[in-house]
Amino acid sequence: LNEILDIVLSGITEIGFEGAMLGFCDEENKVISNWIVSSAYRNVPVRELKDLAIPISEEGGPVAESVINKRPYLVSPDSKLEKILPRYLRNKPFAVLPMTFKGCIVGVILVDNHLSRKPIPEKDIPVLKSIANQAAVAIENAKLMVKNQMLVIAEERSRIAREIHDGLAQSLFSIALNLQACVKKMGDDPMGTREKLSQLQELASNSLKELRQYIYNL
Repeated sequence: LNEILDIVLSGITEIGFEGAMLGFCDEENKVISNWIVSSAYRNVPVRELKDLAIPISEEGGPVAESVINKRPYLVSPDSKLEKILPRYLRNKPFAVLPMTFKGCIVGVILVDNHLSRKPIPEKDIPVLKSIANQAAVAIENAKLMVKNQMLVIAEERSRIAREIHDGLAQSLFSIALNLQACVKKMGDDPMGTREKLSQLQELASNSLKELRQYIYNL
């Protein structure tokens, strides 16, 4: 997923914009968080991004409005936004674009020209909107792949657990019972007991090999 996001942000800067950052909608906490930035902002302190959570409400300004209204906004410098924006976007124009997938907002992309301070032209919005929506599709597909991989892993672990229960567990139970029997017969039939112990040793060795294979498969 991180590779996909890097490609999206790099693509925005490669077509002529000076910076871009992407945040995800946290529906549970009603904020936009988990921000990722383009290479232009690599020197930004990690904590500044980690702590950045823009509320999805009036307090979130045009960034939140983009999510609520599901439309892009061109934002002019505004001192009222200083509290919710990272410092490198304060008092600078930028565009905010919702990432939409099947009618739902996945997150937003902020695009800016922080060095030249040039506003984002209205004519560039369709292109940026298309990029944002393509990013949403890529993000959701990546999430689905991860979910499917986790499902496959869970199913494999369940299969191994069943095999351990059906095979290895029964073998170990059998070994334990036979060892108890050997202890009782040790004095009466030492030769037979020795032969039985040899068989149990081989069975235990095979069980250990099975267990190692199960662990390796995990």
